[in-house]
Amino acid sequence: MSGYRGVFFTIYRYLQGLFVVLLPVQFYLAAAGIFRSLPGKDNSVTQKKIEDNFGPHAGLGTLLTLISFLLLLIVLVARPGKKFVLGALALAVLLIIQNVLAWTGEDVPWVAALHGLNALIILGVSGFLASSVWHGHRKMARAEAPPA
Repeated sequence: MSGYRGVFFTIYRYLQGLFVVLLPVQFYLAAAGIFRSLPGKDNSVTQKKIEDNFGPHAGLGTLLTLISFLLLLIVLVARPGKKFVLGALALAVLLIIQNVLAWTGEDVPWVAALHGLNALIILGVSGFLASSVWHGHRKMARAEAPPA
């Protein structure tokens, strides 16, 4: 892949890799928010304490959602193939669903509990895409290399 499409594919490859690296950080921030929200010495838990403790998790979640939209735009320009376009679309849709599940937390907790399951699906899809894009890059590099 050459020209502007190659440049956009390279950007996509690195951004998809960054996305996957940020996901374990997001899981960590969720766990930290939970454990920091447990009752303290005074056995009290306030809504403000919970919101404050989940602030970093929510902030990174917003960033990941924006990155998923950016990945979709970049892959539409790069046009590396149907698998990557559909994968980026699926990832963006999963992130929209993730936000909706988080927002329903107070009103419908049994639906919001799917937030964790959806996070695992996001991890799987993004891991597959990152693996595919890096493996595909190596294949293309071998195919474009002059014979020895």
